[in-house]
Amino acid sequence: MTAHETVVQVRALGKEFQRRGEVVQALTDVSFSIGRGEVVGFLGPNGAGKTTTIRILLGLRRATRGEICITARRVGFVLDVPALYPHFTLERNLEFYSELLGLAPRAWEAHIPTLGLSDVVKVRVRELSLGMKKRAELARALLGEPDLLLLDEPTTGLDPQAQETFRKVLRAEAEKGVSILMTSHDLFNVQKVCDRFLVIRQGRILVDESADGRDAEALERLYLAAMAGEES
Repeated sequence: MTAHETVVQVRALGKEFQRRGEVVQALTDVSFSIGRGEVVGFLGPNGAGKTTTIRILLGLRRATRGEICITARRVGFVLDVPALYPHFTLERNLEFYSELLGLAPRAWEAHIPTLGLSDVVKVRVRELSLGMKKRAELARALLGEPDLLLLDEPTTGLDPQAQETFRKVLRAEAEKGVSILMTSHDLFNVQKVCDRFLVIRQGRILVDESADGRDAEALERLYLAAMAGEES
């Protein structure tokens, strides 16, 4: 595998749906790619089309038009809705998903210490804090060593220390060749962890650029210019 190998290719993706008898254009000609081991930040306001894109990539929604090619063998994900069973302990949740994936009985333990979850594995998920739930969702997403991670607002509810841990985990995964697409409103974390970023507004990609040489303030200026409809 090479660093330039394309893992995700999206071409002219479109999504329409009906709302109160009218056609709403959720995505219009969305095109981008993600390379092997590349971390891409997906930025935009609420309702811009980020979550819709993630759900289409996961096969949870059907696109109206366009093409998608994903060459990853296994995909991990964190969505805007929880995938863990609240009445089960974290341990039982991870055992359950490991069984579904055909993994070794204790394979789920691999990322527990790194994510700071060692003290809560016997706790029911419903009793965890929001930040701990986010860490737990990432632990589930990492089961089976995925080649591609699709993460929808994964840093929500994390304190600064947990965010630092999260960034280290993602960079370590990228160094192993895992490709990552991450939606976020947090420009600081995007700048710290991402190699490239996309900016979407009203279902259209306005910016697709490298993060090299841009600090958080420069990224914020570019983002705000895109939101204002200015040239980047």
